[in-house]
Amino acid sequence: EFWSQAELKAMIDFLMKNHFEKDDSWMKIWVQCLDQTP
Repeated sequence: EFWSQAELKAMIDFLMKNHFEKDDSWMKIWVQCLDQTP
């Protein structure tokens, strides 16, 4: 099942709000989410 545009936007908004310039953990989470996408 593919993510809808709304779900992708919500994920990006979440990552941006929780992004810290010296912390790349959000990128690791993003990559993990992409890897789980069929």
